[in-house]
Amino acid sequence: MDRINEYNAVQKPTLTYLAQEKAQYGEESYLLGYEIITKHQKDKLNQLRTTKRDAILKKIFFEKVKELNPFLSDLEVEKLYNELNQLSANILGNKTAWEYLKGLGSIYIEAEKRHRNVKLIDRENIENNHFLVVEEFEFQRDDGKPDRLDIVLFINGIPVLFQENKNPQDENALTVGYTQIKERYEKEVKDLMKLIQAFVLTNNHWFLYGPTWFSSYKDLYNYREEKVGNFKKLVESFYDKKRIVKFLTDYILFVEKDGQLQKVILKPHQIEAVERIVQRAGEEGKLRGLIWHAQGSGKTYTMLVSAKLILEDPRFENPTVLMVVDRNELEQQLFNTLSSASLNVRRAESREDLLNLLRKDYRGLILTTIHKFNDFPENLNTRKNIFVFIDEAHRSTGGDLGNHLIRALPNATIIGFTGTPRLGGERNTFLMFGRDDEGKYLHKYGMIDSIKDGTTLPLHYQHAPSEYLVDEKKLEEDLEKLKECYDEEDLARITEKLSSKVILEDPNRIEKIAQYIAEHFRKYVEPLGYKAFVVAVSRKACVLYKKALDKYLPSNYSKVVISKYYNDPEEIKRYYLNEEEERRVREDFKDPEKLPKILIVTDKLLTGYDAPVLYCMYLDKVMRDHMLLQAIARVNRPYEKDERRKPAGLIVDFVGLFRDLKKALEFDAEDFEEISYALEDIQKLREEFQKEMEESKEYIKRFDAYPPEERVEEIAQFFRESPDKYKEFKETYKRLKDIYDILSPDETTGKYLEEFKKLTEIYRTAKSCLEPSSVVDKELSDKVKELIYRHSQTQEYFTQGKKYPIDEHLLERLKSGREEEVQIYSIFKSLEDELSQKPDTLYYMDLKRRLKNLWEEYNRKQVETEQALEEIKKLLEDFLKVKEEEAQKPMLLISIHYKLKNYRHLIKDIEGLSQKIYELIEGKPYWREDKEEERRLRLEILKLIKNEGIDLDLANQIQNELIDFLKQ
Repeated sequence: MDRINEYNAVQKPTLTYLAQEKAQYGEESYLLGYEIITKHQKDKLNQLRTTKRDAILKKIFFEKVKELNPFLSDLEVEKLYNELNQLSANILGNKTAWEYLKGLGSIYIEAEKRHRNVKLIDRENIENNHFLVVEEFEFQRDDGKPDRLDIVLFINGIPVLFQENKNPQDENALTVGYTQIKERYEKEVKDLMKLIQAFVLTNNHWFLYGPTWFSSYKDLYNYREEKVGNFKKLVESFYDKKRIVKFLTDYILFVEKDGQLQKVILKPHQIEAVERIVQRAGEEGKLRGLIWHAQGSGKTYTMLVSAKLILEDPRFENPTVLMVVDRNELEQQLFNTLSSASLNVRRAESREDLLNLLRKDYRGLILTTIHKFNDFPENLNTRKNIFVFIDEAHRSTGGDLGNHLIRALPNATIIGFTGTPRLGGERNTFLMFGRDDEGKYLHKYGMIDSIKDGTTLPLHYQHAPSEYLVDEKKLEEDLEKLKECYDEEDLARITEKLSSKVILEDPNRIEKIAQYIAEHFRKYVEPLGYKAFVVAVSRKACVLYKKALDKYLPSNYSKVVISKYYNDPEEIKRYYLNEEEERRVREDFKDPEKLPKILIVTDKLLTGYDAPVLYCMYLDKVMRDHMLLQAIARVNRPYEKDERRKPAGLIVDFVGLFRDLKKALEFDAEDFEEISYALEDIQKLREEFQKEMEESKEYIKRFDAYPPEERVEEIAQFFRESPDKYKEFKETYKRLKDIYDILSPDETTGKYLEEFKKLTEIYRTAKSCLEPSSVVDKELSDKVKELIYRHSQTQEYFTQGKKYPIDEHLLERLKSGREEEVQIYSIFKSLEDELSQKPDTLYYMDLKRRLKNLWEEYNRKQVETEQALEEIKKLLEDFLKVKEEEAQKPMLLISIHYKLKNYRHLIKDIEGLSQKIYELIEGKPYWREDKEEERRLRLEILKLIKNEGIDLDLANQIQNELIDFLKQ
């Protein structure tokens, strides 16, 4: 029976599935039939390219490009090939490569004296393309050393995607794989990565994908199939030829964000929604659709890609697409995004401008606000190929404005996008957009899905001290007043009449709350490295909060961001920001290293502003339903940096909105349940922490029984023998750590400080032993580190195990048979520490690799203790031998000897053969540069190896391995 490892569980089955002609699941059929070049067919690959620095397989490229573009001469194909190879090795070059794949790249045709677009992929007739998968594709780095990618996909000779495979038994494999892609491939083989557009990272259990030139782990998405979901189905459906071409050409975007070019690939739920929108656009008799996606799940990119595909689709005969928002601020944001994504967009500057565009039958993409449809004439444009995308649909089409739009464009297909649909009354979002679908929506991606996928985070809330909360009767009255309030003008008018407004603007109350906020921020938010919003009832209250906070925090910690009104008093005008100042404040707030740390707002930034570093919202404004959900969703964006991961978003309620969520959020039972899943009272975290800590005491009790000098070994051996226990403990500890970060300092966590310290040390020990390649401390927050290192008694409770000197005495001790006295994990750690201080020469790198593999195999119980100790003896012998030889012999001779030792069972005199080969190489100093000299050297080495009585094929293999090794 084959062992479960990376090759048997992931790489081999992937290639098997890709090689089959097609896969059938009921009515679903996937087109496969990839040509495969395995790792044993290097000669076949070498026939397709000249050197290992060639990313494009020239032979295939020439054949297919000529076939797809018969107007090109051989010289022009050569020129195109060179242009692709000479692209800049960065994200800008990658964008240009993607444009060529899309068919947007052009080349000058000498015979026609003009530029023409060239087709590198036939996107209509998929079988016209050449699909090739290469196993363990080797590409030479700038320093001459090779990198091997597990699986690389080529379309028409161009590398477009690679798959990184990991062992399903390795706990930390996906994190290691992510780091390998980001830190190695994108730095070491840029000339390959500039062409490749996407990657898959899989260990059989998880099937993640992401864009090359990505920014962080959050850019990796879990690909899943709802119907079957097994690895075979995932591979077959993802690599379906039609889907993969569409994926690479339609679902990738390059956009400007924060002043930098960034690359985006749509997430699975976005792709599903786009496909349904395009399908609805072509359905006769169906003119409505609702896309209901949780706040923060990327509706903007879904709209953008849907618009692009409809505009590019010849079926729609040069259509018009209108993207409609409900605020000028959002219009500007969306315009910037569309422009940065290379979309040709026409912004309607006024009501008259929009009227003229539609009256004169403008074709293309138009961006406008809903307010510009005011009092539009009936049947302004009756074409069927007009498509209207309405953002924030729950409020944009409320009242007469929505009626004016529908009346003016009676045959248009109208798609609404919302994260918070309106369920009751005249403005029911489903009545407006859901009439053509049984489920009342075209596509839904709810809060539960979003949190499970990691697209958004759960939200925790806590009540401020009761003296700050608004009287429940007043709050209920105010919520009633806000019930029908959906646009900015209504909100401003009604807010002035709220009975609680006087309370919420009271300077004495604000002074006390500011002091509370300052203390809370210092204790709970700042130590985690995150930032906060203060949401006040009005612009006047924002100014009062700023003045009060400046008494308790440095003045540069906070900034007021408010809108301007012509009749504002001077005390408010003092806090106005001009356009450039506001832009800088917005960008600086997103950076954890820059000030400000707190933004004080009332309306601005509560929709459409994403700052993942925002963790806490101090809420002192009466809101309900959609406005409340949109506001608090500012803190649900995932954030990861340097192994740190934001655990959740936090709301501190100074109004009392969360005393009765059902009054603040009028949703039906099913949807309220979903919202409740995302919103959790912090008191429940206290109860969960206490429960989990009590249950975890069994681990502390177990390991307390051993003296400190034996504890490391016992922890490691216990979890090695019980991998399920380790997985369970690891998940429990991570959850406890997240809750500790959210709650601490807190009476509940305070009761368990010593126990939590001990659990932390058990976790650090187990992980460093069972996952030696991971850096545990990086994932611990400053709060947890302070707990461990400041006035901690765990130094007495815990030691890092015995330290063994790596020398001949240890080797002798192991050989003597007194193995029961040896602590195996301490030997592993001691040897790892010793090797970490050695340079990355080839033989030391090989020893490090052997130690790491042995350590992992031992932890997975693929080798038992006795066998592991035997392997350690060999490692020690080789290590000490290399150290000794290093002082006496040339490095080249040591390297030859080290490599030939792999064949010690075949070669009688390794020392003598190494010396002869060394002398041969020394006599040919230019063999690396001179191909003829290298050829003669290879023949002479082959002859020496054959003289050892080794057959020709094996001697040739040894010679090739040795020369390749020495070239590195």
